[in-house]
Order: sequence, then C-alpha cells, then structure tokens
Amino acid sequence: MKPSLCLLYFLVPVLAQASDILLPEIGVDLPEQIGAFSYTGKTDYGNGLGYSVEYAQRAGKITIYVYNKNEKNIQDGKNTPLVLRELAGAELEIETAEKLGYYRNLQKESLSKDLKQATLPYAVSAWGFDISSGRVHSYILVRGYHQYFLKIRASLFIINGTADTQALVNFIQALNGFLGLKSQDNSTSPPSHQERPQI
Repeated sequence: MKPSLCLLYFLVPVLAQASDILLPEIGVDLPEQIGAFSYTGKTDYGNGLGYSVEYAQRAGKITIYVYNKNEKNIQDGKNTPLVLRELAGAELEIETAEKLGYYRNLQKESLSKDLKQATLPYAVSAWGFDISSGRVHSYILVRGYHQYFLKIRASLFIINGTADTQALVNFIQALNGFLGLKSQDNSTSPPSHQERPQI
C-alpha cells in the first residue's frame, strides 16, 4: 500500500457475492463471516503485489494481503530477513502517512496479553494515531507462508475510550485455525477445508 493511498484504507469496497473467499496461492479458503467481521471485498494489485481481502465491522476493519514481490525464497515464519523487511516497510508507510498529514499524533502502542498470544506466529507492530473521524489503533502482522508474504493490517476505532481488541483476538485466532498456524514461529500444518474452527 503506497503512502498516498493510506486514506483509501478506510474506504469499504463493494460487497462480494461469493460464499467462500478463496486464497488459492496459499491453499486457503475463508468464510464470509469471521467472528464479528464480515467480508467486504477483494482488491488485486498485480506485478508481484498480489491482492488483499477485507473484513469489516462497525468499530474497525481487517485487511489480509497475499503477495510475494517476485521473491523466490520466502520461508515460513516471522523472523526471517525478508519478513522483517516487510514489517519495516509497513512501519515506514505509517510514518510517511503522518508526515503527509493523513495521520496525526502517531505513537507506538503495546499489545494486550491476549493479543500477544494470538499474534505469536507473526512479526507484529502496533500504532495509535488520529484521523478526521477519531482515534485509531492499528496493528501490522507479517509472516512468510507457503512461499508468500501474509500481511494483516487491522485498524480499530477508539469508541468510548477503548478499542474492541477482543474482537480482533477472536478474528486472528480463527484465522490462525484456517491457516493451520500454531502459537510458535514456524509451526504450521496444512490448512483444512473440512474442519473449520468454531467462530
């Protein structure tokens, strides 16, 4: 996502009609509803930048990116040089967005205990910033997965002084189940289309 497009991150795409959300490159299909979040659309970027699928609810949105940037050796896990490079690049985009005036009062945020546990399979960065409609907590999760980068950008609005982090925890835990990810860095098992976890 280019810095000049940061504002578009908060626009909701047209609703899709498919009953399953297919991520064929990594052998995963997702339901239209994951926890409190509903599927809202898919965006294709091309040229090694892959695509994203988006889920949203009243208090926030989660976008899942699948891409490889034409890299030939993306290892599974969260601590590889390529994955850490992707995380650093995503952080730079947020910092650049503040410099361009899209975000204000940018600061690093800490993770709750439950969120730390749910995000263990990923390299993670958490931020807080203001936009015109209020304060946002934004989370970036990245890992290598089946020769692709899997990046998750989750943004939650602060409502009545808090963000609904439990809804995010539930989403990530369910997604980890679909992906066959366990709570260790490189522990994966083939995703199952027959036995989806309860949401």
